[in-house]
Amino acid sequence: MIKRRILVVDDNPNERAAVERVLLRSGYEVIQATSGREALLILNQRKIDCVLLDHLMPDMDGLEVARQIKKDERLKIIPVIMLTGRDKEDDVLAAVNAGADDYIVKTSEPDLLLLRIEAMLRLGRLQRELYDKNSLLDKANSDLHKLDMLKSEFVSTVSHELRTPLSITREGLNLVLEEVTGSLNKQQKELLEVAKNNIDRLGKIISDILDISKIEAGNFPIHKSLVSINRLLQKTFLFFKQRAEQKGIEITLNMPKTEIAAYVDGERIAQVLSNLLNNAVKFTSEGGRIIIGLNEGERDIVCFVEDTGIGIADTDLDKVFTKFQQFSKSYGPGEKGTGLGLSIAKKIVNMHEGRIWVESQLGKGTRLSFSIPKYSIQEIISSHIRTAIRNAEDKMSKFSLLIVQAAGVEKEALFNDIEANIKITLRRSGDSVFSYNNKIIIPLLDTDRNGAQIVKKRVSELCQKYISGDKRFKNSAFTYSILVYPDDNTSEDIFIKKIVG
Repeated sequence: MIKRRILVVDDNPNERAAVERVLLRSGYEVIQATSGREALLILNQRKIDCVLLDHLMPDMDGLEVARQIKKDERLKIIPVIMLTGRDKEDDVLAAVNAGADDYIVKTSEPDLLLLRIEAMLRLGRLQRELYDKNSLLDKANSDLHKLDMLKSEFVSTVSHELRTPLSITREGLNLVLEEVTGSLNKQQKELLEVAKNNIDRLGKIISDILDISKIEAGNFPIHKSLVSINRLLQKTFLFFKQRAEQKGIEITLNMPKTEIAAYVDGERIAQVLSNLLNNAVKFTSEGGRIIIGLNEGERDIVCFVEDTGIGIADTDLDKVFTKFQQFSKSYGPGEKGTGLGLSIAKKIVNMHEGRIWVESQLGKGTRLSFSIPKYSIQEIISSHIRTAIRNAEDKMSKFSLLIVQAAGVEKEALFNDIEANIKITLRRSGDSVFSYNNKIIIPLLDTDRNGAQIVKKRVSELCQKYISGDKRFKNSAFTYSILVYPDDNTSEDIFIKKIVG
């Protein structure tokens, strides 16, 4: 039977000897240490099952030794019993706070000491088993993560390699269909159209696989700006209208006449809408209907796509947003997909701190909805600036703000005209323009003061040109100021406060 090894730490040789005699009689192996530093040295060199630690010692007391043991990832599972000549509540609390697992007075009966040690050894065994199992789980998790990364890299590489020949093939088919290479009969055109449609479908599959790989690898950035949701829906509706009508499906767009803007990544939200509509068209038969809708609540904006398609069974509703789910295989013949579109949509909506959900009845149709939060203009500007500052810190670059203060521009419409012209002038992707409290705020990513001065000159020329000779602006004037982070030696919060108060 393997003897349990106890480390007795005490600067008093008589105390050490007394404890050793008790432990040896009970079959334990005993190692002595005369100081805290010696104890830590032994713990790092030998396997110890339990530590009996004197409270008061010169140089390094028992409390500090306990703290050092519990700070060490490898040693912290070893049970520590604090031994002391005093029995005060403050001492007990100090020992527990330092990390001791138990506390016993030196004058206690030997049997009590042995009982405490045996209890701590059982605790130590359980902690070691748990530690070993956690280590195995951590290793398994790390190995799985590496395999997942390799899989994602492989999928991404293969998908990229497929895109180029696919694009060349598609362009070649287009040239043939346009009869650049010679005339075609009706049957040839129909066959080539089928081939082209399948190439488009394969292209969509490749894009979905690439997107899910990027999302899982954490390489799927979101670039937010103020976006008109009405226009997004209108563009997506027009894109799918012809496809739906070719299939004999009635498609309508219902949304308020008032403009609804949201702080989102426009391209990504358009992708969500496209994925929802793609499913609706795919699983709705001839004679069916699709409705695209937009509602504005107090705290969020809700978009939905409703169809009269095949629907989804109640038992499958909770799997809708899971990768590679293809319910059409269970519900009968029809178009097949990758089962990635709704999973990607959910991840994009989650990245916008929104929510996506499904309502459906098998054989009657489906309604897929998603919400995105509404923010005040102050919250939007603050969030945009904070994100830009983080980006500048990560890249060790600069972030500048150009602020245009407009005086004498009374009508909001005129102010909006100036703002729109500035947006056209900037032309840089990633640049945004915000209007707030009669100010036009232009965040300039990766731009130092010299770069901001160049933009200021262009904007100034634009504003002067816009108002010159126009009686509506006869009392108008513009002032320009530039803030640069981190050059202006101010904190993030103060930087934002200067803009939105």
